[in-house]
Amino acid sequence: DHPFFEGWNWKAMAHGALPPPISPCESELSILHATNFDDQFTRMSVGNRLSMEDFSDLDDDDAFVGFNFEAPSACA
Repeated sequence: DHPFFEGWNWKAMAHGALPPPISPCESELSILHATNFDDQFTRMSVGNRLSMEDFSDLDDDDAFVGFNFEAPSACA
């Protein structure tokens, strides 16, 4: 029993009767805007913007050198 959860109506929550604390996609417009972020973050300066030329010296072919993945066997 964590203090954060004090006073929660667990039965109502289990039945879906409580509204969510955050509704990230209330409308199609909210997907395109920063309405779910606090003003303290949306007012921050973006700083220097990077362009694709800034990453031109990176070689994508070497991104996963030595990487190997073997799915676990279902029969093991």
